[in-house]
Amino acid sequence: MQKFSITEQKYKKRAWITLSIIIALSAFFVVAIVKNIGLDYDFEKFFPQDDPDTKFFMEHRDKFGTDNDFILVGLRNEEGIFREDFLAEVQKLTEDLSNLKHVTGVISPTNMLYPFVETGGMKMYEDSLLHLSQPEFLVGGQNSDSARIYKDPTLVNTIFATNGKSISLFVKTEEYLDKDGCAYLDTEISKLRKKYDFDEIHVAGRSVGQIYYVGLMLHDLMIFIGTSIILLIIFLYIAFRSTWGIMVPMNIVLLSNIWILGIMAVLDFPLNLMLVVLPTIMFIVGMSDVIHIVSKYLEEIRLGSPKFKALKTAFREVGIATLLTSVTTAIGFLTLLFSTIEPLRDFGLFTAIGVMVAYVLAFTVLPSILALMKEPNIAFEKKDVWRKPLSEMFIWTMRRPALIIAVFVVITGVSGFYAMQVKKDNYILEDLKETNYLRQEFAFFEREFAGVRPFEMSLHVKSDSLDFLSEEILLEANKIENFLIKEYGVGAITSPMSIYKTAELRSGGDFELPGKRMRKFITKKLRKNSDTLRMILTPDFKEARLVGRIGDWGSLKVGGLNQKLESFYKDSINPELLEYKLTGTAELIDKNNQMLATSMITGLLAAFILIALILFIIYRKIWMVLLAMIPNIIPLLIIGGMMGAMGMELKVSTSIIFTIAFGIAVDDTIHFMSKLKLELMKGSSMMFALRRTYLSTGRAIIITTLILCAGFLTLIFSDFLGIYSIGILVSTTLFFAVIADLTLLPVLIMLSTPKVKKNVR
Repeated sequence: MQKFSITEQKYKKRAWITLSIIIALSAFFVVAIVKNIGLDYDFEKFFPQDDPDTKFFMEHRDKFGTDNDFILVGLRNEEGIFREDFLAEVQKLTEDLSNLKHVTGVISPTNMLYPFVETGGMKMYEDSLLHLSQPEFLVGGQNSDSARIYKDPTLVNTIFATNGKSISLFVKTEEYLDKDGCAYLDTEISKLRKKYDFDEIHVAGRSVGQIYYVGLMLHDLMIFIGTSIILLIIFLYIAFRSTWGIMVPMNIVLLSNIWILGIMAVLDFPLNLMLVVLPTIMFIVGMSDVIHIVSKYLEEIRLGSPKFKALKTAFREVGIATLLTSVTTAIGFLTLLFSTIEPLRDFGLFTAIGVMVAYVLAFTVLPSILALMKEPNIAFEKKDVWRKPLSEMFIWTMRRPALIIAVFVVITGVSGFYAMQVKKDNYILEDLKETNYLRQEFAFFEREFAGVRPFEMSLHVKSDSLDFLSEEILLEANKIENFLIKEYGVGAITSPMSIYKTAELRSGGDFELPGKRMRKFITKKLRKNSDTLRMILTPDFKEARLVGRIGDWGSLKVGGLNQKLESFYKDSINPELLEYKLTGTAELIDKNNQMLATSMITGLLAAFILIALILFIIYRKIWMVLLAMIPNIIPLLIIGGMMGAMGMELKVSTSIIFTIAFGIAVDDTIHFMSKLKLELMKGSSMMFALRRTYLSTGRAIIITTLILCAGFLTLIFSDFLGIYSIGILVSTTLFFAVIADLTLLPVLIMLSTPKVKKNVR
């Protein structure tokens, strides 16, 4: 007895030292989080990094200026936009917007000047676009303001809606506006929305959009953490039915979150759109290790082992399996490092670190707490309500191997067929639900004007002796622009050619390039005022920018149109004079989407190989490795089949699901196989070892899967469709994985072992 007392004192002393160190480090991390954790909403980080197209876009932007530092304000008047009272209010709003800090200019129908060219002459002058002081000129005959405006394609679908009921104000802001500047504009514009009583007022743009995203990210973070805690408490109570059974695991996962967020804060690494789900994942993934350890500990207590012996047995038998599951889960996340998207790589890296942090805390804090606590009273569990249903399920499974294999073969075949139907497609606003406020705001501009997807093209003169304002180059570039307008569907085009066409239109002609005499006159004017063309021409006139807008048609349709454009260029344009390159934010996002399948397959193959290698090192038997992989590959096929059947596209959010789900799903298989190996090492027959394994690990496997599924399902409350998809698809994968582990895996093991010939009784 004295010897045991000394051992107990030694364990308790170590426990206090360990907890003191953990508490000190946790306090340090809490201070770091409070001081330094932040949110990063730089969406340019989703562009493919170290990519020639990204580099080209950055250089293009340096030459011509940014393409997204603006705010669109859409105003609707059901009685028509050319009413005097409506335009008077528009003018007041224009002045209010112009007076805001960080606003460098406002293009509004009420302050625009209209350049005129005298018919038959070479004289240019300007007049107001709308004659607000002379309302009789607003509407009427062919010379009225409204008639003149709707003949000009540069005004229709950009400033004026085709239906005559909406107008758009273009508010130019300072470039690269920081968070405080964006917050200021968002607040002030919200005040102006309340001040004016238009039929409808809509606002869209980077400044207000980013502030909205930050608020949405914080809202999601609070919702995820709150619902995760509630669900964990419910499942822990069902599993252990005691206060300590809830508090001990909860402390571990709370500490895991503090540590990983603290590490990020120390490294000055903010939460981004992907990392905002990190705390939720840590709650649900970190709980798996704890439940397996506590379940084994309670099992030993129930069998009559003293507390410290039960503790040692639990950590000895579950330890290796838990280390393996943590490593495989981390590998699943680390495969995201193959992605070209920086936020995805960061998400994979820090989540993998978090998984290993949770493992370390589970094997330091948990034994320390259990060593210091009294032995749990588990009299209520002596009947073990799990034993009978698990025993019946095992018998049912072992008696129907042919049926189980046939069902999985059929499911796999059907899933594989539909998985082949999955397409790569993405939309600019796809990450927000259709009912989301911000998406509704953008939908207004998509519906009323040229669209919200930016179209950006760079045109480069190849001839050394010519520049963009040379006759030959203008004529070639005009062919491209006409194709874009008539065949591609680009609206609201601004380019050097549009300047010439507008001059021709306003001299009484059609919206086409004017005659040679007029072209020479305009060219002479442009060469003298090159500073005013900075947004569309470089100072040496060798490069031009053609910018416009199209509908949010999806990358598949846009890709087809790009191929038609390439064919047109080869057939109709002299490549020795002019070359083009598509660029811009939308183009880079599309390229990312095209690279997703390759990075996903690469990551998944890497996960398969690494996890298989780890399993082989541990088990030393190829057949055990193969058996462990099969039940976890099938759920991935099922998810792919579901995506194909439901018409879900492969995009940033859905591409990462496969590697994440595989890394997590294989955990239960490892626990099952590890326990089976221990039973076989005791000299048990395969059938007896299978039964003991089934009854021992079945409970923990089911509980952890339910917690994981419920935890990931909390992500469906997000307004971000990417996070929503992760919640739905990962939880579905884990659900099918546990079914495969408890039905297909035992059958495969039994069939692969020649000695198993007896019927189950």
